[in-house]
Amino acid sequence: MPAVELSRLKIQIDGLIWRFTRPQEFALELHNIFSYYADRVYRPGDLVLTKHIHQAYHVPPLVTRQIELELRSRCEENPVAALALADILWQESMLEPKLLAASLLGMLPSTQLDDVRSRIQLWSVGIKDSKVLKPMLEKSTTAIRRDHPEILLAVLKDWSASQDLPRHRLTAYLIQILLAETAFENIPPVFEMLTGILQSHSQPLQEVLLEVFRQLRKRSPAETAYFIRQTIRLGVSDAAVSVLRKAIAEFDDPVRGSLLAEMRTEPAAENAPQETQ
Repeated sequence: MPAVELSRLKIQIDGLIWRFTRPQEFALELHNIFSYYADRVYRPGDLVLTKHIHQAYHVPPLVTRQIELELRSRCEENPVAALALADILWQESMLEPKLLAASLLGMLPSTQLDDVRSRIQLWSVGIKDSKVLKPMLEKSTTAIRRDHPEILLAVLKDWSASQDLPRHRLTAYLIQILLAETAFENIPPVFEMLTGILQSHSQPLQEVLLEVFRQLRKRSPAETAYFIRQTIRLGVSDAAVSVLRKAIAEFDDPVRGSLLAEMRTEPAAENAPQETQ
């Protein structure tokens, strides 16, 4: 992997941006740039490449960051061309072009919110690994989280009200992303959305749900404990009980002891909703 010389990179990116309205040519030139800066002796550390994770060039972050900076104004000026380019880049087999496609969605003006939402749903279907799904969602929702969080919450509320695992999965990960932002303070709707997800898909979404509970406990511990207590009293599936036990274990006493006592006196109700298959 050659060192990144900013003067050379600028020339390369100028040649790339010139092809903004010609998606196929852009994709080819992007491949040439990423291949030039690719780390061909990369040894995976935190990101272990499994059969579920796309192969990657492992280019320096500076390269993709500079490309994104140059694309921002063009996405605002020509969102139709940006969408066409995003669709082509998403079809690429390597990870970086796909994440750049997601970044393009995250740069689009509010007039394209329906297009962003439909592509998030469509693109997420084939993603099995959270290390790919989460950055895709972070990048693709940048503008809507910054400018219209209330619209995103409305979308998530609609998705959480369904019995659909893919929509519940997206909702859980986007809740996790929202809670990580200190500017996000509208916590009450999150608890409402979690209710349906817990009852329907606790088992397949256990990992992300536990992370959501960790974030909620840090952001709003009293309200989180109250939500868990009320959820237990309503009766939950066995899978939801497992998630709640693990979430309760991370509270300090006396809250932890109180919640565990509640769980012992309120076992999972026989008529509690069962996990959706």
